[in-house]
Amino acid sequence: MSRAETLRRVQGPYLGATVLLALGGLLGLFLGPKGQVNWWATALLMLAPLADALRCVAVYRQQDEYGQTLMLRSAALAFAGVMGALLALSLLSSARGSADFAAGTMVGVYVAGYGTFLLTQTVLARREAQE
Repeated sequence: MSRAETLRRVQGPYLGATVLLALGGLLGLFLGPKGQVNWWATALLMLAPLADALRCVAVYRQQDEYGQTLMLRSAALAFAGVMGALLALSLLSSARGSADFAAGTMVGVYVAGYGTFLLTQTVLARREAQE
């Protein structure tokens, strides 16, 4: 079995769980009761990143030394990007005199950090494949 097939086999259940949790949570929020907290939908949305974190750990354990190094470097850059964005958001919030953030902003920061992780991993893999 090739490396790509092994990773696909390992990631499959986790990706499926993450997508189902996220879609279930979003559907629950949009179709659930209006004007009150929908605890089930919120719980499903909170579990989606945890399922994805489990996917990352499972993939990390299956990778060879090169893949592990690549994944750690990508995660480090994504973490730095998210921390920088959160710092900028907190400074902007304190300048406005308001301590609350819109939930969409925080989700956007999370998606941007995850996008940075995927983009960095792809760029590093292609660059090191050329060497």
